[in-house]
Amino acid sequence: MFDAKAFIRTIYLYLFSLVGLFILIFGSIGMIRLAITTWVFPQADAPYFAKPIFPGEKSITSEEALVKGLDNCQTTCSLSEENKTTLASWLKDYNVWKEGQVDPKIEVSRQRQRQLSEYLAMILIAIPLYLYHWTLIKKDARNRQ
Repeated sequence: MFDAKAFIRTIYLYLFSLVGLFILIFGSIGMIRLAITTWVFPQADAPYFAKPIFPGEKSITSEEALVKGLDNCQTTCSLSEENKTTLASWLKDYNVWKEGQVDPKIEVSRQRQRQLSEYLAMILIAIPLYLYHWTLIKKDARNRQ
């Protein structure tokens, strides 16, 4: 005789065991990836910088070249007083913003810590979820025999 309640219970237990197993796998994969990018390939998540505009200036970025050009334009370009004031204000704001920028190494470290906390949370949730439901499945299998 077909027992619908037992069938639904079995489906539920296998489904949640599978969900727990998947979460455990994805959390473990994430932690392994994080370990590899931290210790084996540390340049894998280094920030990307655009190529320089001027071939002779290897350390200048396009942003710095623009700012340098605007700074030179304050004295050499024929601008109205209003435009000169606006440009000076923009350059001042840009310098304040630039000083407030976070070191890329610190930001990479923060990102790694966020990822590690997410993966640990996934694993800590998945282990009990998987073990509890898998234990119930084994217990039901023993009771049927």
